Amino acid sequence: MYKPLFDEFLTGSNTLQVYEGDKLIFASQKDRLLPLVEYLEKFAPNHRDVAIFDKIMGRAAALLCIKAN
Repeated sequence: MYKPLFDEFLTGSNTLQVYEGDKLIFASQKDRLLPLVEYLEKFAPNHRDVAIFDKIMGRAAALLCIKAN
């Protein structure tokens, strides 16, 4: 389900995209953890079971993704 969306993400300029089903609910071109923190603060409380695409997923980002459900 997410393969075509992920392939498009890899070739795009966004550093982070968040999908709920096939609907894009958040995207950012910011660096480091800033986009993920922004998503968590503004959108995560209203969404569950999301797919998060991050071009540089480190341990800290992975732990924040768990917090994002």
